[in-house]
Amino acid sequence: MFNVDSTKEYGADYYAKNGTKYLRITLMIGHHPNGKPIEVTKARVMLPPMTSEGDLVLAGLCRIDSVQDPRILAIATVPEGETYGPARYAWRFDPVTQSLSGIPISNVTCAQVQGED
Repeated sequence: MFNVDSTKEYGADYYAKNGTKYLRITLMIGHHPNGKPIEVTKARVMLPPMTSEGDLVLAGLCRIDSVQDPRILAIATVPEGETYGPARYAWRFDPVTQSLSGIPISNVTCAQVQGED
């Protein structure tokens, strides 16, 4: 879930269908009786081919000109030992039009998602 318009009901993920990978934005609209969220897809884009050097960054970890923007999702490469790295592709989610649009990458940097071993 991420905050794009003062709510935390939007989520971002990716999936593959027939060998093609997609990035999608979902909106949580309720819960099933068992507590599992009910989500509907609000926006989707086909992802470009990815290399082993790039990671898909979803959780609001990107910025433009050093200003965080939770609506940006990107494919970025963070160099070893660095916190942020340049985006190779980037999209911004617009909650008003509920669309994902490609944006220029010249000033977009993203942090790497750190996991625990």
